[in-house]
Amino acid sequence: MKRHSIIFRTKEDANRLMKKISSNLIIALLAIFLSIPASVSAENLGIGFTVLPNGDESKVANNNQLWFALKAGESGSRKFRVVSSSKINQNITFSYYKSILEDGVQKASGEESEFSKWFTTNPDSLKLQPSSERDITLTVKVPRDTPDGTYNAYIRVGSSASNPTEIKRKGTYGIVNNDLGFLQSIFVVVGQGQDSTLDFEILNLESYIDDANAKHVKIEFENTGQLPLGLSVSLELRSEDFSDLFFGPFQGGSEPILSLGEKGFADISVSNDVSIGNYKVRVRAEQGGVVKNKIFNALLDFPERKVGLSPLNVLLGVVLLLIGTGLVLLGIRKVRFREQRSVPD
Repeated sequence: MKRHSIIFRTKEDANRLMKKISSNLIIALLAIFLSIPASVSAENLGIGFTVLPNGDESKVANNNQLWFALKAGESGSRKFRVVSSSKINQNITFSYYKSILEDGVQKASGEESEFSKWFTTNPDSLKLQPSSERDITLTVKVPRDTPDGTYNAYIRVGSSASNPTEIKRKGTYGIVNNDLGFLQSIFVVVGQGQDSTLDFEILNLESYIDDANAKHVKIEFENTGQLPLGLSVSLELRSEDFSDLFFGPFQGGSEPILSLGEKGFADISVSNDVSIGNYKVRVRAEQGGVVKNKIFNALLDFPERKVGLSPLNVLLGVVLLLIGTGLVLLGIRKVRFREQRSVPD
């Protein structure tokens, strides 16, 4: 059997081969670049969304989340505000999507929620003028035969141009109805209604410094009641190394802590004047008339926070690397095959 090998008759042959390999490498890199998801936005559309507190001592509703605690057969309402950040008229519509758990994270699916008939908005749609705002009432009506439990869904506040020709473009184009949407979770506890227990424990705290050299104190909580938590949190720091050194209060809120036994955090930004040292840290947390205090004797050393890649990002990177490597090798193999065919035995 004869072996074929690449023989460079001249320097130009070698240069030609390198150019072919380089061109295939460029194609491979372009393929990798084009396979990376790009973020898109709806041109000239813009809305803001804010849930309004009830302004009372409701255990579950005096926060900026669409949370409800109702008995079967009861109804309850919350208000939210939609604000225009656009210079054109926008049509605002409301729809409801199923909530799913994916990789431990609650998110909206592309399917209509099985509880969509529970929800109504007043108004059910509207035209939002430039730089204006409207308050919307969301009402939840729980059917009488609903078993006790927790129910999740997402409301989508959608925006589209009232008149697509209002959107200014340059050059030749076709009119496309852009659409922009904002998703907000809805959490309904069906059972004892407002008589449900709201309770929590303040567990622990730690300090860290972020990539922008801002200092934080992160406080851990546990939900020990039947209602979701969105705690208002404040903390005060008194140095144990220097008796006259005092900082605070610093204010913040906890991330949603939805279920009994679930743990979560409040991440409070503190002044950069807070130096490393021993402190007496007073934490105050409250919601719906339930107030708890706890004092920690803690060393705040503000280590750098370690941020790792998510498993999904690592997998995507490996896949793209394999695709790129495969394309490069395929290009080199094709070049070698052509060169081999051009060399006589």
